[in-house]
Amino acid sequence: MSVTTTINALATQFQAITTPQVLAAIYTEPREGFSAAQLPCMILAEAPGIDHKATPQTFSQGHQLWLHEYTISGYLLLGMRNTPLNTLYLMQLGWPEALMQAIGNDLTEGGLKSLGQGSGPVMSYKIGPIAWGDQEFWGITAQYPVTEYIQF
Repeated sequence: MSVTTTINALATQFQAITTPQVLAAIYTEPREGFSAAQLPCMILAEAPGIDHKATPQTFSQGHQLWLHEYTISGYLLLGMRNTPLNTLYLMQLGWPEALMQAIGNDLTEGGLKSLGQGSGPVMSYKIGPIAWGDQEFWGITAQYPVTEYIQF
C-alpha cells in the first residue's frame, strides 16, 4: 500500500514540528469534524479531484515495474473562520517554512519513492479558508506530488 506508506511517512515528519507550535493531532485519513480544542491539526489524504497516474515501465526477471505518480493533500487547520481575520493571518505566519523544513529536500524509501514529479515542486500550498464538512477553518492546504516505482 504505497499511498498509505507515504502518508504515514509524511505524518512522522510533521510530528517533529515544534515551531511555530506543536500540532495537536495529525490524522492520516479524513475525519468529519473538528473542534477548536483539536487545533492546530493536520489531515493527510490522497488528494481528491486530482488525476493520479500509473504507467507500466519495464518487464524484467518476471516482474513488471510501474511508475506511480500521485498527490497527497495536507490540510493544516489553524483556526475557526469565525476568528478575526487578522488573528488568523498571524496564526499562519511561519507555518509554510515549518512544513518545508519538516519534509526537507527529500523523502525516499529505498530509492524508489520521492516527493516531487520531475522538475516540479516538492510542495505547493495556499493560505486561506478551508471548508471541511459543515465547518469553515483558516489554514494551509498543501499538495505533495509523489513519484514512485512499484514492482509487481
